[in-house]
Amino acid sequence: MQEPDPVPATLAEVYASKRLSLVRLAMVLVDDRETGEDIVQDVFAKLSRGPAGRLASAPSSEYLRRAVLNTARSALRRRRVRRSLTRSSEAHAPPADELVTRASDRAVMMQQLDRLPRRQREVLVLRYFEDLGTAEIARTLGISTSAVSSSESLGLKKLNNFLGQRHD
Repeated sequence: MQEPDPVPATLAEVYASKRLSLVRLAMVLVDDRETGEDIVQDVFAKLSRGPAGRLASAPSSEYLRRAVLNTARSALRRRRVRRSLTRSSEAHAPPADELVTRASDRAVMMQQLDRLPRRQREVLVLRYFEDLGTAEIARTLGISTSAVSSSESLGLKKLNNFLGQRHD
């Protein structure tokens, strides 16, 4: 038969006497020392919300173990949710080599855009980066819709020439 726990007077004494065994328990449950220590600290932080850090009665070892177990379960649930969210976002992410290629292509495209005359560059940026229609671009730049169409057409031809020369 187990002897009853002695009754410490303060939360600090309870923490000092029980911390190591509770951290070991938490570590076994979550398989991570840092998280195990955080769990025990969370349990004692909740206990400290009592009047002036004193306990009406010292929590039993059973109570503390149950609190650690419940907090560990919560931590494992959060971990599982984080992992599932990470996996689902990774499933939709393009491969790393594609990201590098995209970044490289984007850098080249930005360099080539800088080579265009101001109006052609502005029209193409508003069309393809801001996704604006011809009328919206015309209002934004204060030019006619035919000027927008003309600038877009000329700008695209020049970009194609720049990029075609790059790949030859």
